[in-house]
Amino acid sequence: MTAPVAERPLSLWVTRPAEDAAELATALRAQGHAVLVEPLLAIEFIDGPPLNLDGVQAVLATSANGVRAFSARNAERSLPLLAVGEATARAARAAGFTHIESASGDVTALAELARQRLHPAAGALLHVAAGDLAGDLASALATSGFECRRAVLYRAHTAEALSHGTTALIHEGKLDGVLVFSPRTAATLARLLASAGLANAAAALDLFSLSAAVANAAANLPWRRVFIAAVPTQASLLDAVVAAATASMPSPDSGERLVAMDSLSSSGEFVGTLLFNSRTRDVGTGGMNSDDNKDQRPEASVAAATPEPPAPPPPDSGSAPPRADPWGSSREDVAAAGGSRPSKPPPGPPSANRPETTKRGPGPLIWALIALAVIAAGGAAAWFGYFEPRQQQAAQVPMVDPQQEVDTALDDLDAREAQLRKQVTAIAPRLDMLENTIGQLRQSVEELSQRAQQGDTELTSQLAERIARLESQAANATSLAQQVRSLEVTTASARDAASKLSTTVLGVGQLAQAVDGGGSFVRQLAAVRALGGDDPEIAQAAADLEAHAASGIPTLAALRARFPETADAVSRAEPVTAGDGWTDKVVDRLASLVNIRRTGASAIPGGGVDSILARAEIALTGGDLATAVAALQELSGAPAQAAADWLELARTRLQAERSLATLQQRAIARLSAARG
Repeated sequence: MTAPVAERPLSLWVTRPAEDAAELATALRAQGHAVLVEPLLAIEFIDGPPLNLDGVQAVLATSANGVRAFSARNAERSLPLLAVGEATARAARAAGFTHIESASGDVTALAELARQRLHPAAGALLHVAAGDLAGDLASALATSGFECRRAVLYRAHTAEALSHGTTALIHEGKLDGVLVFSPRTAATLARLLASAGLANAAAALDLFSLSAAVANAAANLPWRRVFIAAVPTQASLLDAVVAAATASMPSPDSGERLVAMDSLSSSGEFVGTLLFNSRTRDVGTGGMNSDDNKDQRPEASVAAATPEPPAPPPPDSGSAPPRADPWGSSREDVAAAGGSRPSKPPPGPPSANRPETTKRGPGPLIWALIALAVIAAGGAAAWFGYFEPRQQQAAQVPMVDPQQEVDTALDDLDAREAQLRKQVTAIAPRLDMLENTIGQLRQSVEELSQRAQQGDTELTSQLAERIARLESQAANATSLAQQVRSLEVTTASARDAASKLSTTVLGVGQLAQAVDGGGSFVRQLAAVRALGGDDPEIAQAAADLEAHAASGIPTLAALRARFPETADAVSRAEPVTAGDGWTDKVVDRLASLVNIRRTGASAIPGGGVDSILARAEIALTGGDLATAVAALQELSGAPAQAAADWLELARTRLQAERSLATLQQRAIARLSAARG
């Protein structure tokens, strides 16, 4: 299939490790783009003897690098290998494995595949991985009785600095965007740009991210646009590049960024660009694949040789010579200084909407606050998508309005964000003023020192006084700096808390949806239990649902459909005569063959079995399951035995609704507590 050619070719930076960059670079060039390859992660295989495979029934691989590292240490290829995604499966086939299955998902999907294909009694599972992991595969499988051994076979090292070639391209405005595949790579990118004094230069770059988690790791930089793959695969990210090449650019004076993100719709189609400002709240987020160690990348390829970058601009007189590029980056496709991209002018002088790189101010902190609002809004959007009002609730348990609680929590977070922003904005000018004052005082001190050396006693006294003032000003500056750091820590903590609690609310909503469907809810219950941590109420409610997680819980519609058959059985079980003679038995037997019972409200005053059944049927029709159960519990003898099976199913449904209500209330309470 021919790759689509971009209407507006871009100059793009690929940050993947060398082992995986070649295939991506080739695909981008096929679309007509220029490509710079400068990895921000380097993979190091750990040397050692062959692994002990005694008692191992299968190998679990969460990355292509794990497969390569295992193949370097062991000649065994006949063991079954379960791969987290297609990229890892391709690496296994290339290494010579013969029995391969792909989970086509993340760590959770891999654990589910292992449960379906393997049995705990057949032997241990060997997880080949890196030193840093995303997701606890061993714990997920331990709950099903599997022994999972983890073998650390490689490490991923982050770059310490950007090459001179790449920094020159960014300075000259010759890069359009950068592609990142993992949170660790995104965090490294943000760190290196900041350390090179290029944090504000991100305003001229598009960020192409494999998932929302990846984008969040670099959210502290003011990217021009952020594109997130609809699903966490390389093919989906390439679609995002095509969208970027055809989308209109934001106005440089608008003060707005464009964000392209995926939605939580069932289709999973890529959503176009959305105006992103302080009013944007409901933005969906995507999951993240687990096709690498901590980086979770779904595609892999062999390393690509790239030519040496052109020499950077000559340094200023007296500066140190440029260092060599230890990462071997390639600029073969990116125009050098004065190159062939006149349509994109180099960055001009700073304006009100785009501050200079060296200007002091709370820029990075403001972007972090905006990221906090996006994360909290994402959780709210997911809540509204999954927590549709349920028709039936247990009559005994009071329910709360989740939408109102979440809106209140988000409004409170918005208010706190605005307050923090005002404080930071107020502190920054004071710091600048103090620096100017200290500079003036230092100059005055030097002048007074010179005059004091000439024997001027009065000036010596003035010198001592000004020195004291200088020390006092310095102490004030230190105190203000500590306040700024404290505000940054508070912002980070609030962001983390909002993200975790929003995820908990979403998990409870998914569990309720699964229970209402009447099918198995094992995976959703496990997720809620993990998110709940050591919360005793969440743990107890989850334990109450555990017995029915695999088989599911009957729906209210199913109970209604079964009730007429149960009511007929109850009616036939009621004896017609009170005697014990043979005539009485004959009459009762004949009565059981022809069942006639009164129904509706008219049957209630008469009492007896017909009255009980009528009350239960009316309550059930109105959706009041608890009242229907209470009515049938009045039965005794043979009629009670005839109703026993239906009553057991109804009680199970009521208990499940009580447990779900408890989980919902507890999740809302924890979110409200985070408001402080």
